[in-house]
Amino acid sequence: KKKHLLFLPIFFFILGAYSSIKINKPGLPPNHIANLPIWKIEELEGRLIKATDLKASSTSFTIEAERAFLGNWIKTQGLVRLYLSSPLYLEKETSVRVKVRLRTFKDFYNPGSSKLNDYYKRRGIFLTGYVMGNVKVLKEGKSFWSVFRKNFREALRRFSTPRSEGILMALALGQRGKILPKNQETFRKTGTAHLLAISGLHMTLVSGLLIFLIKKFKKKGFLIIGENYQVLLALPFILGYLFVSQSPISALRASLSIFTLSFLLLLGKPKNPFNILCLCAIVILSFMPYELWNPSFQLSFVATGGILIFGKKLLPFFRSKRLINYIWGIFILSFIAQIVTIPILLHHFHMISLIGPLANLIAVPVVGLIVLPFALISLSLSAIHPVLASPTIGIASLFLEILLPVLENLEKLPFSHIWFLNLTFFEALLLYASIGFIFTRCNLSKKLSLILSALLLIGISADILWRYEKTKPTGKLEVNFLDVGQGDSAFLRLPSGKKILIDGGGTWMGEFDIGKSVIAPFIWEKGFLNVDYLVVSHPQPDHYKGLIFIAKHFNPKEFWYGPSELPGELQKILGELKEKGVIIRRLYKNIDFHIDGVNFKVLHPPPEFVSKDVNDQSLVLKIEWNNRSILFTGDITKKAEIELSKEASDLKSEVLKVPHHGSKTSSSYPFAREVSPSFAIISVGRNNPYGHPHQRVVSRYEGLGATVLRTDLCGMIKMVGSPSGWEVKTYLKCTSFPQLR
Repeated sequence: KKKHLLFLPIFFFILGAYSSIKINKPGLPPNHIANLPIWKIEELEGRLIKATDLKASSTSFTIEAERAFLGNWIKTQGLVRLYLSSPLYLEKETSVRVKVRLRTFKDFYNPGSSKLNDYYKRRGIFLTGYVMGNVKVLKEGKSFWSVFRKNFREALRRFSTPRSEGILMALALGQRGKILPKNQETFRKTGTAHLLAISGLHMTLVSGLLIFLIKKFKKKGFLIIGENYQVLLALPFILGYLFVSQSPISALRASLSIFTLSFLLLLGKPKNPFNILCLCAIVILSFMPYELWNPSFQLSFVATGGILIFGKKLLPFFRSKRLINYIWGIFILSFIAQIVTIPILLHHFHMISLIGPLANLIAVPVVGLIVLPFALISLSLSAIHPVLASPTIGIASLFLEILLPVLENLEKLPFSHIWFLNLTFFEALLLYASIGFIFTRCNLSKKLSLILSALLLIGISADILWRYEKTKPTGKLEVNFLDVGQGDSAFLRLPSGKKILIDGGGTWMGEFDIGKSVIAPFIWEKGFLNVDYLVVSHPQPDHYKGLIFIAKHFNPKEFWYGPSELPGELQKILGELKEKGVIIRRLYKNIDFHIDGVNFKVLHPPPEFVSKDVNDQSLVLKIEWNNRSILFTGDITKKAEIELSKEASDLKSEVLKVPHHGSKTSSSYPFAREVSPSFAIISVGRNNPYGHPHQRVVSRYEGLGATVLRTDLCGMIKMVGSPSGWEVKTYLKCTSFPQLR
């Protein structure tokens, strides 16, 4: 019998290997949309694979492409992720026609940056893009479950509060787009964000409540059913919840666990929870091996495994009829889940919530026993008519309105959460091994387990200390021109060790946060938790938006900006920084200063300079140290360059951050000649729609003897200046310079 069981792991291994090969080398058919010349595609027709995910002012959705227009219509296939700059709700299976501007997913090639292209490719999505104009609906998608979703959304719009609407939509439909950003941050910082994703907790609560009701009916004599068959009555409701929420991965994992348990109960097999957990993991990874690297998958299984290992002794608390014992059990379970997931949280998110156990003690009962049940009852009632859901939505909203201020106050407590350097995969692995030796002993003596655990902790500490050593001052001037797409951002490290961030990149459209997703991971990867000086060259989104997250979370000492008026969101940040005692400096021409032996000269703009073009209001900043010089120019055009060329003696610099991403409206020959750089750095996005950099500009600098380096081709460009010259490395292999690795 045991020999026959050997077939199972072999079968799952082969299935997983096959799935992995299909993901990494998918062998796309010739008419797949990824094989078409995407720059020629003007329109697409296709059907939505899920209902649209709405945000406050935008919409995102994925379509299965069916036809593409490239001068004429041709049949095609493949998934495309699209973004619309206005809210629009469309149901699953709706057929649409859209005018599009397509591109591949943007990867940012810096140390610490995650690879978005790989993430979507593993899910079969090879292209993304923006919808230009309106969406033309060819055929509305309708299904049994779409009635639930449509009516529930209408009921929420009419009867919920603005703060509760997005949360209730997330709990019932699995769509989190309408949760207010402030509320999302509160849940994240209090360690309760797991409540917003339909997961094992939600499925367990739903099935638990249903089984509780079934037992009550059985006790009253309304049902005659065996103990092992009670769970079967709950399965249709679990399936319904799964379908109406459009089967997110977290819900699939939880449902699979419940169905596996039900199957084992029917067979009368021993209910070993570890076997169920492992079987679920094997089945999921066999069909979707990429899920192994999904933080959600890791957190879900590690938290569950930790509770199974360390939570056995808590069963008496949950069987107790005393409320205080039940509450204490929830607190300990939350504490266990948080402790065992710390390595994963630090590895992926760099933040842990210290207030999590207390916040979960309050939030889990409120959400799990009141808000979620009433949300699901509302979902069912609204399918008949939205008005019927009014009372239950009111109750759910009321309790959320009570809960949110409590969580917000917990979030404001000192040290409610801490930001931390990322743990490497190796360090996280050692930490789990150490925890394992302490709490499970692995059939070893207590003394030996503690010794091994201590040795592993010493190894982790040594690795962290080695990384910390690299953060000490080097006595050299280091500048990193970051790959932030079509934008500017440069991270400088002075010889004394002080850190400066000049511009933070950003996007004109969409809500992608460059600061949070690209710049912050780079700074953490470098081993830093703070930035001393923040500088914004001029107030355009592709220069300032990424600075907002950095300003909030990296404790700057000073913030520098030029004479241009700042937009509201940046003024708000400056107000918050002032309250924290941060020095705000407004810079103009002829302001010179020194920081630890490094000279800073503001060359432009003068206080009286007037230009309708905000680009010409850009700060032009020259940095000099030990015969090394760098000139930062923002997005100045020829008008500002003419002003600067009048004082040519100050322009000569070894390294030039080329104005305005290499646009033909900048880098006039007189200006380029006066600067006469050895290195011309162009910060520019791949396949950008503006044609940057202009070939004439590139040729101009090369003709003057400069080495031209571009972030779209080289990724991040690192330059280290010493008295003997510049050492150059690039993230991607683009020149004869060595790669960063």
